[in-house]
Amino acid sequence: MPSVREKNKLGGKLNKNDNDTNYKTDSYVNAWTEDPNVAETNLHMGAVDLLQAMSRNTPNRHFQIAQGIGFILRYHELRGGNQEANYNLARAFQSVGLYYLAIPYYESALAQEPLTPAQRTVKSQDELEPYDLKRESAWNLVAIYMRSGNELMAADLVRRFLQVV
Repeated sequence: MPSVREKNKLGGKLNKNDNDTNYKTDSYVNAWTEDPNVAETNLHMGAVDLLQAMSRNTPNRHFQIAQGIGFILRYHELRGGNQEANYNLARAFQSVGLYYLAIPYYESALAQEPLTPAQRTVKSQDELEPYDLKRESAWNLVAIYMRSGNELMAADLVRRFLQVV
């Protein structure tokens, strides 16, 4: 029988396409209250906060961004700063326009090896091979560098990580 936390996480996930972020927030808050040391719940709470902040329907956008980043930083800590956690934290910073904070985490993700299937917390039939986030990290870094006008850094990343050999 699933625990209350698992039911709440499922409730938040089932409504991910729904525009009612209050229900998602309630589901994840209930799961987080039961156990605040679950990395996945912290990631979901942070993502929902950032989504709400970017919708411009929040009374205090800056507070919501800070709170969302706080949850994602906790997720990063719980996951031990592995490649996946660095990528997700960088992506969160990039989504709110904090490019200078995203760059070091993308660079860390580029330098790390992916988790093996035995190291993953979530397992499924699709996850038999390691999933390397280097291409995604490089692609997002290229976008940041191109946006800032640094074409040399972008070209170097394309050459090292994005060329098909």
